[in-house]
Amino acid sequence: MGVLRAAKDCEYEIPDELKILSLTGYSMGDLLETRISSMEMPLEDIANKSLELLINKIKCKSDYTQVEHITFNTSLNIRETT
Repeated sequence: MGVLRAAKDCEYEIPDELKILSLTGYSMGDLLETRISSMEMPLEDIANKSLELLINKIKCKSDYTQVEHITFNTSLNIRETT
């Protein structure tokens, strides 16, 4: 929201001269005068998995040498800023 306000104060034309994408993880782009495009992420799932990995590391008391790739579903909401 701050970037959007600063861009408007500097008289940038959104989205012609500057495109803005929020990576907030929750949808609030529809609440603003200029609706911000956003990448929606499942923050609760990410937090739960992070805690699970941390707890497992604490319990095992060993270093992880194997890399684990975890994928979460996301969605891209195109609005007025892109």
